Amino acid sequence: KKFILTAKEVINLEVKALQNLKKTLNNSFNQAVSEIIKCQSKVILCGVGKSGLIASKIAATLASVGTPSFSISASEASHGDLGMISKKDILILISNSGETSELRNIIQYANRNKILLIGIVSRKESVLYKASDIKLVIPKVIEAGGIVPTASTTAQLALGDALAIATMKYKKFSKIDFKKLAQFKKFKIDKKLMGHAKKNCIFLHCLPRGNEVTDDIFLGKKSHVWQQALNRVHVQKSILLYCFGKLR
Repeated sequence: KKFILTAKEVINLEVKALQNLKKTLNNSFNQAVSEIIKCQSKVILCGVGKSGLIASKIAATLASVGTPSFSISASEASHGDLGMISKKDILILISNSGETSELRNIIQYANRNKILLIGIVSRKESVLYKASDIKLVIPKVIEAGGIVPTASTTAQLALGDALAIATMKYKKFSKIDFKKLAQFKKFKIDKKLMGHAKKNCIFLHCLPRGNEVTDDIFLGKKSHVWQQALNRVHVQKSILLYCFGKLR
């Protein structure tokens, strides 16, 4: 009985967060959906910690309903992964405080390159809020337990689902379209498929990774993905040196 009481308290706090979110939806939400609909490239999401997990889920939902999307790691972004983001992309950053240090380089990169930035954030005085082209505000919440994000991440996830479904409905993305995407699951590289390759074969991938390969292959002994990525860094450095006349 004691545990059920705690469960009800947690759920009540999260329900209240969703009710407050519902009340605060405004034209910024319409603008965000309109831009996602118009996007001719990719929708890229990023967050840190629990917000990063929410970013991955929203990206997966968008991709499942017809909007090319993926999430990136904030820490990896500062070590070369910013190159995944082009000027035609839309960048959605998620941070409850809006002051997460790992996101600062990404914010600066987006602003400098005039990449459309949508911020999902709670604090209006924050760096993320001020830097965002479209500001989606999460109302302040009481976190269940008072230690880890609970109600705030529930609100973030609900807002992401709302973006995805609103976009899906406008595009008239149907169950038939979803089945067409699902059909590609059978083309996944797995242990059985790799069994047809030579014993000394290796697995390479250009990154970022999607659902086209299983964990045991991507992270297995035959995978040279990270060495491949490192090799690209050396090539990129050489090209830059050549362009600046340092390598002849």
